[in-house]
Amino acid sequence: MSPQQLQSIEPGLYRLFWTDGGMSVAAVGRDSAGAPWFAATDWVFGSWTDWSGVDRVELITTREQEEKHKELERTRLSSQLNTNEPQPVRVQPEHDGLTLTPPVQPAAPGKKGKPPHDRS
Repeated sequence: MSPQQLQSIEPGLYRLFWTDGGMSVAAVGRDSAGAPWFAATDWVFGSWTDWSGVDRVELITTREQEEKHKELERTRLSSQLNTNEPQPVRVQPEHDGLTLTPPVQPAAPGKKGKPPHDRS
């Protein structure tokens, strides 16, 4: 990538296409001097500032886009809460057969605590 291309990259989430083939998803940012760095999600070595092995980049999202998305989602949820219309309910799938024990209620002083379902 050329120095001009590197200077135009804004912090965000990108697909990096390598000069020797292949692709990685990477976070891209800028250090305190303004130099761009990347941290590929399929590497364990941290961040890099040597872009010589990167052929091209493709933007996935930026922090600004994510903030806009969050604000739109908050607005959508807020409008749903302020309506009298029924809202869809997310149903949890049945558990896999394990026995779920309800928590023990705190006992009054001098009494033993019992699970809420125990009526003995």
